Amino acid sequence: MQLGAFVFPFMNFSSLPIIISGKYSLPKTGSTGLAAGMMYVSVPGEEISFGTGIAFGTATLGNRFNHFSASFGWGYFRNEDEWEFADEPMLVLAGNMRASNSIAIVVEYWKFPNIDIEDLPLMVSTRFIGRKFAVDVGTFLHKDMEGIPFPLINFTYHM
Repeated sequence: MQLGAFVFPFMNFSSLPIIISGKYSLPKTGSTGLAAGMMYVSVPGEEISFGTGIAFGTATLGNRFNHFSASFGWGYFRNEDEWEFADEPMLVLAGNMRASNSIAIVVEYWKFPNIDIEDLPLMVSTRFIGRKFAVDVGTFLHKDMEGIPFPLINFTYHM
């Protein structure tokens, strides 16, 4: 179980999107792991009640320090009291490479349905790893990007 928040520079603290995720992993077979889970992102606001997330299955190759994962799942949305699942699945490709016991390079590519592949972002970050906390400092990149990349700071607490 994880609890975290997406932090964008200059964002009001009361508007931080809160992330809750849970995942069940089957016992590993060699360097291959399978898991299933759900992630939910609550977007707070005075005038709105909105959330989104994904129910997914994941296959991972590698070890604790260096691995590649492919996740396949259906996104869902909440607007007030109404919940709706997406008609088509999404794909997430992710890689993690440890530079040391406390630092990793993380790359994620999210393929959303009905969006051209050229318009999708690539997230690249440096992860600072503690016993219960992790902090990602990175950016989003995409094909037609101009200027300075959009910064990203992500905090995660592992329960």
